[in-house]
Amino acid sequence: MKHIFRFLAAAIALSLPLSPLGARAESSLPSLKAAAVKQPVLESRAPASSGPGVESLNLPPVMFADEGVVGNSIAKVLDAAQSTLDIAIYSFDYRSLRNAITEAAERGVRVRLIINAGTAYEEGKKPSADIEAMEKAGVQIRTLRGVANYYRGIQHNKFMIADGKIMQSGSFNWTKSADTSSSENVLFISDPATIKAFSGYFRFMWAQAHAIGKDVSEYAPPPADEELVSPLADASIEFNGEAFPAASFSPLGKTGETLARAVNSASKSIDVAVFSLNLYTLVDGLIAARKRGAKVRIVSDYMQAVGKSQIDGTLKLLEAGIDMRINDGPSEAANEGNMHHKFAVFDGALVETGSYNWTHGAETRNFDSLVFSAAPEVVEAFQGEFEKLFAASTKLKASLIREKIKEREEKAAAKAEAK
Repeated sequence: MKHIFRFLAAAIALSLPLSPLGARAESSLPSLKAAAVKQPVLESRAPASSGPGVESLNLPPVMFADEGVVGNSIAKVLDAAQSTLDIAIYSFDYRSLRNAITEAAERGVRVRLIINAGTAYEEGKKPSADIEAMEKAGVQIRTLRGVANYYRGIQHNKFMIADGKIMQSGSFNWTKSADTSSSENVLFISDPATIKAFSGYFRFMWAQAHAIGKDVSEYAPPPADEELVSPLADASIEFNGEAFPAASFSPLGKTGETLARAVNSASKSIDVAVFSLNLYTLVDGLIAARKRGAKVRIVSDYMQAVGKSQIDGTLKLLEAGIDMRINDGPSEAANEGNMHHKFAVFDGALVETGSYNWTHGAETRNFDSLVFSAAPEVVEAFQGEFEKLFAASTKLKASLIREKIKEREEKAAAKAEAK
């Protein structure tokens, strides 16, 4: 039975106009353990009009899905779009967002959507009801898998670009459970350079993707690796003497190397909230950071931390003396929630977030992305979210991990003997 660790959190309420990668955290945060988890109530959406465009929206630049309804803010962008919507998403079942997309297509907005091939279909390989409804409305939809071992990789991005003027990124899948059961983050970004980079990346993926149904029978061989290296955004963010790009992309875009530079550049603290962590370049970098005196704290999803792909790295981190904790998201319902964030705060001065888990798969097989920001408002917001999450999580012990590794080895031995 899944071990459930719960935390209660309140979203940071933000209402400032968009600024490049900007956000502002409340100065005083509510007590986690006294807060109650609220199930979101969807706002009724007024019909979209041809009024002011997306640039006029007064959106919260950073949102966390602990309590607020992230879907409503995304829907506002979809409703305000006037010319184009480019969406790359891993999974999709959020009815209000589906309705907003179909309405956009019906009023003449060119909508292109890339979805992971493994989540686009229901049982029997039939396109999901959401996919069928959007296609019927004129939405251009393509599916995409990952690369390397073609059938193991996934299209894991979670971003949207509206009219080339505003984009949304973060860890948030367009699903109801993301708004009700998991720890998630969303950024609304108006920075032209970042939007330009993501627009180029979307075109790159669109060219590799396939029409709905074409992936059911057979795929052409994946492109050669050298054709898959997506360019990094221009380096524009300074941190401890190093230059970092506004965005970085997978597969094979050296995103892991860029993250490792951030880890290696931190001198005071590294706070990581990541669903899954098994890329050993980063595991070893975190251990080296602690040895040189940086304070390293990690929160991961429980099932991932003790899972087959991560458990050895988890033990390595714990044996190095790193304070690692586990969480399953804010949902009170058993087996529903995830600690699904993928962000880090370095020295309280630089933030990284996006769809990119700190894993070998994210680096080499998946279509993934992340953004960097040194905007004080963004850093403050994510630091506040980490502190809430860390306080509400359960500390892992190396002894527990050793027991689980022993159980795994005993099962493997018994299975081998049975053969």
